[in-house]
Amino acid sequence: MKKFMVWGCLILALLSTVDGADKNKFSFTSDGARAQMNTTFGVTWAKRIQQGFNLKLWLSSQMAMGIEAWDPFAVPPNTCATPGIGMEYPAGSCIEHLFGAAPVIGGIINGRVYVDVGYNDDARMVFLPEKQDTTRDKIWRTQTGPEEYHPNGDGYSGYYYIHGIRVNRRGVDDDGDGRIDEDELDGQDNDGDWNPLIDDIGADGLPDSLEVSCDGKPYDAVTNPDPAYDDYDPARYDSCHPVSPGIYRLKNDKNLYTERNGMPDHGEPHVDEDYGAQSDQDIYIGVTDTFTSYFVPGHIPMGIKIFQKTYAWRDPSVNAIIPMDYLFTNVGRDTIEKIYLGMFADFDVGPVSVPGYPAHNYKCYMPDVRCGYINNSVDSGSTPAGLVFLGGSKPLDSLQIVWQGDFVSGLPVNDSILYFLLNGIAEPGNLIAPCQSPSSPADARFWFAFGPFGTLKPGDTVRMSVAFVSGMSVADMANNAQRAIDLYNNHYVLSVRNEPPPLPTEYRLDQNHPNPFNPSTEVTYSLEKASNVILKVYDLLGREVATLVNGGNQPGEHSVTWNAQNVPSGVYFYRLSAGTFVETKKMVVMK
Repeated sequence: MKKFMVWGCLILALLSTVDGADKNKFSFTSDGARAQMNTTFGVTWAKRIQQGFNLKLWLSSQMAMGIEAWDPFAVPPNTCATPGIGMEYPAGSCIEHLFGAAPVIGGIINGRVYVDVGYNDDARMVFLPEKQDTTRDKIWRTQTGPEEYHPNGDGYSGYYYIHGIRVNRRGVDDDGDGRIDEDELDGQDNDGDWNPLIDDIGADGLPDSLEVSCDGKPYDAVTNPDPAYDDYDPARYDSCHPVSPGIYRLKNDKNLYTERNGMPDHGEPHVDEDYGAQSDQDIYIGVTDTFTSYFVPGHIPMGIKIFQKTYAWRDPSVNAIIPMDYLFTNVGRDTIEKIYLGMFADFDVGPVSVPGYPAHNYKCYMPDVRCGYINNSVDSGSTPAGLVFLGGSKPLDSLQIVWQGDFVSGLPVNDSILYFLLNGIAEPGNLIAPCQSPSSPADARFWFAFGPFGTLKPGDTVRMSVAFVSGMSVADMANNAQRAIDLYNNHYVLSVRNEPPPLPTEYRLDQNHPNPFNPSTEVTYSLEKASNVILKVYDLLGREVATLVNGGNQPGEHSVTWNAQNVPSGVYFYRLSAGTFVETKKMVVMK
């Protein structure tokens, strides 16, 4: 009762400081009510996919994960009891871990607080693709086994399988150009083979505002969705690219015409066809917040595009870890200030065969590995579930970390209250909540937030990285949390800890990371022997923009950071000269 009164007084005080339009937007809604509302309004549910090997996690293109990645009428296929498994560890154990989790972004636009959550339990669903950009909100993954696509076959006809072809595979030269994994699945032309005659403007496989029709009409999602006339549309002639004067081809060649053609990449025949996977199974999801929730009258999306990249390995030393990179891009017209990022996690840990197992949970935080976790202290065989903060687009020592429990049932919930949870005002002086006693279990969940990340202008991107972890015990999970941090610091490249890497046997210039970026990126290069190194950045006109390295380097791997804060958005080239070795790669500044 005391806790309820404290929360009630705090919320009344906070509500008095915000715009009246933000008050009492909505309250929590039960699963049954949500299911009825989705049926009533005919909402199209998102795509969903499973990630991981020994730790298995369901993801969806609405940015919800766990059981919340599924609609109320579907059950993930498994051998366990209904309603299925949202996250399982170890695989086949029927130990559930996650009812639902999702990323959160909050900020201030023109003096008003906004928060977007890719989660259904607060009844928003703001990242659920519903409108025109549904064609943009997709799931891409590494292609393995008989589900692979090969451009020389007819879609998924079996050509790839009969001929033993593996495409979009890690460590394979898929496109036969003598290079391996040079084109990451990020919508950019990393290997330089974009062809403006047949590929979309921007080399990302998606129609956008940069495209203009051959008759001069600009892109419009409704009236002119294919201005470049390069989308697959077998019944329509390509009137923008005549084969000869007065002769036009039908847009029925899937190798030439791209968007919505069924290819498991961004759609371009010359973009991302040699996908350089970070892990044994990468899954990339893109989604925007265009959904106006029926539960929140007057809700206005922030104008945020999220790109989620998740990774999983078969290696036993890291197969209880699923890292996630999030890129939040401001695709709206307004500047967003005082950005906070975070995750909401509703872990339900325990054997699904035990009635009421979610109420046997307790939550705790391990500061040494920045891991909030939930464990089952009652039911035998339970394994814990944790969420680790790996890093962001600002240094860790400049970010505030907030870890708090969920709301008291029945209290009003709105953007302002959620924002106060993210920025720590809801618990002043106590940003990290105390651990719950294992001897007093309950149905536990928490908010995990980081910031501030400053100002996000239109076109700017801010980054957050987290990891889901588990283990056979809390101590084992803590070790896996540290391994997740090590993986992140090593750019998700597996290596033996505490052992120096072998010296490279060749000269190599790697793709910068991240790319696109704002404002900083890291360039890594390898030297077979001691060399005089010159590393410079040029613009599209060949003008020198920056000198990153000019001097002698010892053999080994080297990295240098370029801060492009003072240069405009656009495409740039970086060129490495080391002895007789010369190589140039492309990078994209996106502000």
